[in-house]
Amino acid sequence: EVKVGVFFRAEHHTPSSPSQRGLISEARYTAMVGTQEEFKEQMRAAWQVENALSAERIIWLSDGAPENWLLASSLCPQAVQILDWCHAVEAGMRCARLLFGDSDTCLPLWKQRIENALATDNVESLISELRECRQLTEVLKEQDSLDDLLRYYETNKHRMTYGTFRQNGWLIGSGAVESAHRHVIQTRMKKAGQHWSERGARQMAKLRAAYRTAGPKRFHTAIKWAYKTSVRAKPHIPEPHKPDLRKLKLRAA
Repeated sequence: EVKVGVFFRAEHHTPSSPSQRGLISEARYTAMVGTQEEFKEQMRAAWQVENALSAERIIWLSDGAPENWLLASSLCPQAVQILDWCHAVEAGMRCARLLFGDSDTCLPLWKQRIENALATDNVESLISELRECRQLTEVLKEQDSLDDLLRYYETNKHRMTYGTFRQNGWLIGSGAVESAHRHVIQTRMKKAGQHWSERGARQMAKLRAAYRTAGPKRFHTAIKWAYKTSVRAKPHIPEPHKPDLRKLKLRAA
């Protein structure tokens, strides 16, 4: 599994407006193929390079995956955690489609109610209404779906005060990370007919993150410097000792 993280400072982010999309002018990307624990160490290194813990305020924006919140609590417990807006709304719509079907006229009304409640920090009211819906159905499948949604909202309600987040000028959507998956990883590693070994994929993911962080010119300069340094150092590196297998055989005999 490929994991991607994006670090950027407030001064490098231009908020979206009715006439244009938001823009991040400078960011640090981390990307890797591996386990969550490996990704944690890579994220920790990026935190240290950015000196992020000295920031006045840190915002951790993510989807609802529990491992991402565990990662946030481990690396930066003082961060303000925000659940991605689209994931919060889509969780409610998955439940609605199971309750009413994919083409029912109630779906737009259900979505509007969820969005209005979330946008005005009325998460508790939304949870209360969903509990009332839970009491009105006796179908086990529908009850399970509502239970899952209630559990999801209850767990993340402190991460869903979107009205307050917007007033503070904070991002509530994880579009930067979704975009990073495309321009950091997919544009290079998902070309037609490509196949990657695990070792090759690990190396390329790290290279792509470095390339998108530094930009083409700085990335090329760094690669050139690393190559020249390795060439100059090579004569001073002792050759690995190669045992004489013939002598070893004689001694064994």
